[in-house]
Amino acid sequence: MAKIIRSKDCGNSPKNQLVEDLAVALLSGDLQTASALTTEDVQWHTADGNALHGREALLEEVDKTRSFLQLTVLHAVTHGRSGAVNGEIQTKRSAEGFCFVFEFANIKGTSVRQITAYHRAI
Repeated sequence: MAKIIRSKDCGNSPKNQLVEDLAVALLSGDLQTASALTTEDVQWHTADGNALHGREALLEEVDKTRSFLQLTVLHAVTHGRSGAVNGEIQTKRSAEGFCFVFEFANIKGTSVRQITAYHRAI
C-alpha cells in the first residue's frame, strides 16, 4: 500500500482540508472522494492545454491513476474562492512534483468547479 504524508496546513481550515483531500483523491484514484468534492460540471485543465469537462470524464481519468510508493503533500492553501496544493510523488523509478490550483464553486468552499494541474499527466 502506498504511503501518504499529509501537510500540516489544514489544522483549522476546512477549505485547506478539502483541497488537500481532493488532491490526494485525484492522485490516488479515490473516485468516491473526487466525486464528492467536485461539481457535476467540473473542468480539469492541464498545463499542456488539455481539458476534461464534467465529473464523469474527471472520474474516468482518475480511475486510470498510476501506482506510487509515496505521496507527500507539502502545502495546501486557500484564499477566497481558490486554493492550491503541491507536493511530490515517489514511484519505483522516479520522483516528480505536482501542483493543483482549484477554484471553488462558492465562497464557502464546499466543492470545486475547476482544477488546473501542473505536472505530468496522471
